[in-house]
Amino acid sequence: MDLPYLLGFRDYLWSSVCGGVVVLGYFVFGTLAFYLWILRIKGKEFLARWGMVRFLITAALFVTMLSLPAKMFLRLAFNIKYVWVTPWFNI
Repeated sequence: MDLPYLLGFRDYLWSSVCGGVVVLGYFVFGTLAFYLWILRIKGKEFLARWGMVRFLITAALFVTMLSLPAKMFLRLAFNIKYVWVTPWFNI
């Protein structure tokens, strides 16, 4: 079962909008959580030396890496096959 279908969206337009919001929210929340984690572990000086571009690249790669176990958990625990369903691709 797909996540948008589980939430009650039955057509492709609203399924893709719902899935896009979920995926975008995951990346925004994940980047914020990664920022707070690095801030707590390393401090502001480290983030200042690291720079915004390096931080954003690392955060995007880290959040993308964690999306695989998150999707595996959704599949095993809730039987959710796809999170974002469009006519062209499924994630």
